[in-house]
Amino acid sequence: MICFAKIEDDAFVSVAYWNTMICFAKIEDDAFVSVAYWNSLDRLCASTRKGSLHFYALTNTDNESSDDHEEDDLFGVHADRPDGAPPQPDAGFYALCEFDVLKTGYCVVVPPCWSEFQQSLRQRRQPNVQKLTDKNVRLQSEFTSRETKIQQLSSEYTSLKRQIKEAESKICMLSSKMSDEGQRFKQENDDLSNKLVEVTKAYDQCKQQVTDMKGEETLMKRKYEMSLKEMNKELHYCRRKLDDYEKPRSKSSNNSSSSSLNTTDSAGLVKTDVQIDKETLIEHIVNIQKVSAKKSDKIDFLEEHVNTLVADIQKKTKLLQSYILREQSGALTSNKMDRNKADFSKFNGLMASLYTSHVTDESVTLELSLDVNRKLQAVLEDTLLKNITLKENVDTLASEIDRMNKMLKQ
Repeated sequence: MICFAKIEDDAFVSVAYWNTMICFAKIEDDAFVSVAYWNSLDRLCASTRKGSLHFYALTNTDNESSDDHEEDDLFGVHADRPDGAPPQPDAGFYALCEFDVLKTGYCVVVPPCWSEFQQSLRQRRQPNVQKLTDKNVRLQSEFTSRETKIQQLSSEYTSLKRQIKEAESKICMLSSKMSDEGQRFKQENDDLSNKLVEVTKAYDQCKQQVTDMKGEETLMKRKYEMSLKEMNKELHYCRRKLDDYEKPRSKSSNNSSSSSLNTTDSAGLVKTDVQIDKETLIEHIVNIQKVSAKKSDKIDFLEEHVNTLVADIQKKTKLLQSYILREQSGALTSNKMDRNKADFSKFNGLMASLYTSHVTDESVTLELSLDVNRKLQAVLEDTLLKNITLKENVDTLASEIDRMNKMLKQ
């Protein structure tokens, strides 16, 4: 039976009958790239992608050794085959792939070319082996150096990781400490702010007390000066009275000692009465001076305020007079009033006569026009007076507000 072998797309070897094209054996040990039949060895030789060769026996009739595990009967000698003689293939094709499953089996005899083949393989492998050895040595040294470097970097990484953990713990500790210090500083700042507010209030109170005491001192000094003047006046009056009282006594110096004693006693009584009256007068004078000082201060303030208001009124009066005299008649009116005047002038009547400056109604007489003008003049004067009064009141309020603001700032 004539068979042939080929490489399938899945990189395995398939063997089929030539006459029926039925595959009866497959070789899937490795990824094959080519296959051929070796006539001298009676073996099917297949090469792989890795460059190795595989030999497969065609029959197993001589009970070959079990060590040749690849040289098994792959082609099914006892398999069912179709009857009839197979067709003969072409001569060229038969020379490449012809073999018969009934041929003598493979004997364990190494062909002469096998040693040469192995020698050539060893010669071809020698440079590659040397290169691979050198490369392995170099890679081993590089691997050792890299491994040493990796160990060094690992130790450095461990050390850095430990340092990072320590730094993070320090950062956490410092952050907590900083937050505590910030809270403490904030609390101290709030306390100092409160104390500053209290001290400022106390300072303002003390300043106000000092101002009040200075005012009281000035007032007491005035009162003392006035009381001293009054005392001097009273003393002068008492001396005069005493002199007038002692003149009759000098004239009656020749009287008896009893009368002189009585005179002396009566003089003591008079002095005591004069002293009592003097204390009462001093107290009364002090009270009067207090009231007088308050009233004089109030009078001074009112006089200054009145003078200021009068001067302001005079200035504003002059300003209004100059402004009114400078402006033309009708310049101070609005456009709406002008439109109203134009609308009224279209109709006959008193207002039309006033606005157009000529008589448009026969019922309007000269006396009526003069009367209306007088009334309008009075209304205008009253309005101007009210406006001036309101302006003065506004200015007064503004000045008072300014003065109070200054007092509050002080």
